[in-house]
Amino acid sequence: MTNTADTPSDNPRREDNDSTSHESEHTVFSAEISQEITDAVRQLSESNPAIGQLLKSIDGKEAVRELTTVAISVVKEHHSGPTPSGRQLREYNAIFPDGANRLFTTVEVEQAHRHEMEKKIFDYNMSRLQMQQDVQLGELSLKKTSLQVVADRDARSQYFAGGLSLIVLCVGVWLISLQHVEAGVALIATNFIGIAAVFLTQRFKKSEEKEKAKSGPEPD
Repeated sequence: MTNTADTPSDNPRREDNDSTSHESEHTVFSAEISQEITDAVRQLSESNPAIGQLLKSIDGKEAVRELTTVAISVVKEHHSGPTPSGRQLREYNAIFPDGANRLFTTVEVEQAHRHEMEKKIFDYNMSRLQMQQDVQLGELSLKKTSLQVVADRDARSQYFAGGLSLIVLCVGVWLISLQHVEAGVALIATNFIGIAAVFLTQRFKKSEEKEKAKSGPEPD
């Protein structure tokens, strides 16, 4: 007869779900069960002499031997948990002084180390994410500053060009008033041609930039 028992964890310090599961299969040798059956037969014989005489007969001994062979062949104890079962802990204590406590200490140290490493990894990932966000914000700020600088430069250029054109126009009108009509008209015409050329050039550049943006980056 095979006796299989599912033994729950006797560990009062049950770890949390992230603990490494400790699974064990413990075999109790038949000699231990044989001794228990022998003691039980002796007690039965002492309490009831008639049954004792029957068990001491050849047939009785053969029956006890067959029963013992079947009953004590093997007993398996299954346990699943972060630490060994209570039976194993008692055996550890029997073999090693304070073995169970040393085992628990080792498990707790390993778990604390694992939690510390997980915390370090989490902190590292968070700092890396924060660094990436800072870099992105820095790039956006740099682009914004660059665009603002370009806009300010273009505005200054336009103001300067407008002021210069106004001065040239005034000079042209002044020359015409002094009866230098050809020189004044030529100066004013040159001024307007220059303004038109600048305007057309800027318009052409903007159109070209829009076409590049629509077509995407050029292949290598």
